[in-house]
Amino acid sequence: MKYIFIQKIFGYGVHPFWLFGWWFAIVIGFAIIYSIKGGIEQAEAKQWYDYLWFSIATAATPGYALYKPVSYFKFIAGIEAILGTFMWGAFITTFARKFMR
Repeated sequence: MKYIFIQKIFGYGVHPFWLFGWWFAIVIGFAIIYSIKGGIEQAEAKQWYDYLWFSIATAATPGYALYKPVSYFKFIAGIEAILGTFMWGAFITTFARKFMR
């Protein structure tokens, strides 16, 4: 498990764009989950890009970008927000570490 996090996701702290790629993969994964079950309440949210936008906004900021998750998707959106915040912090740390060398 340590091998996956350290080498594949973080790239030993010298590949910040790997980390950004993994962040975006997580965002797409959550967008697919939201779109399969209709996880957001807005009536306008009928296109795939609405779910993608909700997922990006949830992972990048503490807000939900004018959309509201329904039922158990509130919990899923909370998990995505925590993962997204962690990934952004790791990205900034990895990016700074790479360019301080």
